Amino acid sequence: MICGRVLMALTLVTPLFASAQEDELWQSEQGSGLGLHHKLTAQVGYGPGINPIGGDETDFSVLRYAPAVSWFGSDQTWPEWEIYTRIWLSYSSNGASNPVFEGEQSTPEGESAEWRDFYVRRNRLFGQQGLALTLGRQRFSNELGLWWDTSIESINLSWKGEKNQGFVAIGSRFDTYNTELKELDPREESIVYLLSEYAYEFAALQKVGVRFMVENDESDPWEVEDRFDIDAYRAGLFLSGRDLLNKVISDYHLEFVGLAGDVSELGRDGSQEGYDIDGWAFAGEVGRDFRSAAWSPRIALRVGVTDKSSGEGDGFYLNPIQTDRINIEGTYSSAMTGSFVALTMSNALFYGVRLELEPGVRQHLDVMVSDVYCHSRDGQLPITRTRATDSCSERSIGQLIDLNYVWDMYPTVVGARRLDWRVMFNLGYFNAGSAIKPRDSEGQVLLSTEISF
Repeated sequence: MICGRVLMALTLVTPLFASAQEDELWQSEQGSGLGLHHKLTAQVGYGPGINPIGGDETDFSVLRYAPAVSWFGSDQTWPEWEIYTRIWLSYSSNGASNPVFEGEQSTPEGESAEWRDFYVRRNRLFGQQGLALTLGRQRFSNELGLWWDTSIESINLSWKGEKNQGFVAIGSRFDTYNTELKELDPREESIVYLLSEYAYEFAALQKVGVRFMVENDESDPWEVEDRFDIDAYRAGLFLSGRDLLNKVISDYHLEFVGLAGDVSELGRDGSQEGYDIDGWAFAGEVGRDFRSAAWSPRIALRVGVTDKSSGEGDGFYLNPIQTDRINIEGTYSSAMTGSFVALTMSNALFYGVRLELEPGVRQHLDVMVSDVYCHSRDGQLPITRTRATDSCSERSIGQLIDLNYVWDMYPTVVGARRLDWRVMFNLGYFNAGSAIKPRDSEGQVLLSTEISF
């Protein structure tokens, strides 16, 4: 039934694609500078969805159509002004989703629409090539979502030079802009963020950089729906390199983040407390490829660790604009340890080995085995979908096996437009450790497709 509904939705949006394509061709002929882009993502699967660990497994589906409109003025090569807007039209059978979807790990159950991005950008600010100012709801993303991985209303000054680049932005969430999520989560209201980054390319395809974030919660303290008001800052260093001519490693990406701040906490018994918070997180991946061998294998080691915490409100944590996703350019998005056990990146310790293969042209097969632990027996569990019986008194969260097969169609020109199509099949298994009581293991199977033009 659910699969049928997804197929029906695909059928219904197809005329929209055709109509939009005709519109863009007409606009191009008129030289108006308008452009339309379409992205359709669909997913059907069977697994735990959003149920707690050990809950019933069920089938689920997600469908999202994301049309985007851009305007580049008369000069699309070096435009001084840009206007961009993007809408999400979504359907979810039960609110479940997967890291292959941008940003949030869940979407409202049923049909929904969201005004995802809308901004105006002034390029060549003050006549300086590479200097731009952007105002509006815009997406912030980097290789690891533990810095930023969402769209937020902000003003952003960015620059890009021959060897360096960076940005400084300040923003806050004012609304959900979603037809089903009428109001912001009280824990996300009145938080002002300052984001900044500077990166320098010190060698060919290698860069080093620093990132900084201020998180200032301006809401009234001691509210029942928002028990933690946090004023904190994060500072960190990152190193990355790819396609290295090295006999030991061919690519790497390393991130270190430090956290410090103040917390105003309303206890469940009504007590009011203020205290300092500090923590840190490290995550990274080092890989080695063998391009001359059959199937071009790549082997990588992925690790992550945060400071030990004593419970909620202590140590490193992910704030509302951060996730545990990996967003490496040229690959599909995924979570750090697999497809369906999301990490909170609090009191966490994990490592994994990843094998990637190319069995055919535009085909990718990869498998990753991960082991996840509580860093401290006294802290909170570093995963979502937990139960009251689960505890870090035993540190082993469990092992995860994640297998993906991806097929990419050769880019095709249809009606003077480039059409890209990707299909991904995923199998995931979670072998519960001693911290999960009872030790309910889980499995999940997913079929996803993504069409963009």
